[in-house]
Amino acid sequence: MDDIPRHEQKNPFNYTPLELAERKKAIRDASKDYPNVPEGWIEWMYDLIKNTPEEEVKDIINNKKWETEPKERDQAGTIICGTIE
Repeated sequence: MDDIPRHEQKNPFNYTPLELAERKKAIRDASKDYPNVPEGWIEWMYDLIKNTPEEEVKDIINNKKWETEPKERDQAGTIICGTIE
């Protein structure tokens, strides 16, 4: 009888086992600190910051590039800080 292979976690950023453990702990800790933020978003931000050059992240933070005016959308209302109203 053929064995069914076990599920393997996706690793698109080729993290080492130690980096995967650090990622898991960081996401778990952030989920406790920010219980209203979906865990998928926390994972996304972790990967984004971890895989973006440090100087670019500092530039985004220091120049407040994330602060923009709300965008009007034709179909789903206004987006303000990621919230659809």
